[in-house]
Amino acid sequence: MATEAGNEFERAAAGEEGAGFRWRTRVICGEVHDGNSYYLYHGVAGHAGLFSTAEDVGRFGQVMLDGGAAPHGAVLAQTTVAEATRDHTGGLEDARGLGWRCRRGSAFMGVRVSPAAFGHTGFTGTSLLVDPRGALVVVLLTNRVHPRATTTAIESFRAQFHDAVIEAMER
Repeated sequence: MATEAGNEFERAAAGEEGAGFRWRTRVICGEVHDGNSYYLYHGVAGHAGLFSTAEDVGRFGQVMLDGGAAPHGAVLAQTTVAEATRDHTGGLEDARGLGWRCRRGSAFMGVRVSPAAFGHTGFTGTSLLVDPRGALVVVLLTNRVHPRATTTAIESFRAQFHDAVIEAMER
């Protein structure tokens, strides 16, 4: 699947220091999108996200919803899941756990989720939302960076999408 047309976003962020660097300008297809991973680590870096299907991301969300339990045994301790999804940012506006965004201040989740909800977003427009009180896992896989990474409509779309899913589930 094609992502951004080159690394325009990173090139702009680099400013004058990036002048003369050999940036990718073609449509990126079949290789890591993240410029740091591509240029520094030959496409392999933990921060660059994951590549998977909605079904598999949903399975991971279900493991988190189930406190680390999986069909063939626990893959995470329940205390690990609880600690990872607990707010570690105190009074900051956007509550964050260990790799997870918590409900407080996270507009991407929408307004219909419970205070116990947690989730994660990706640069290309993806999101995983887990709401323990509603026993709900929502996966959104999009490509908001094609052809340009400057598009910001995904911010409000995620919230609308999550609210629509929850509304449909309540019917």
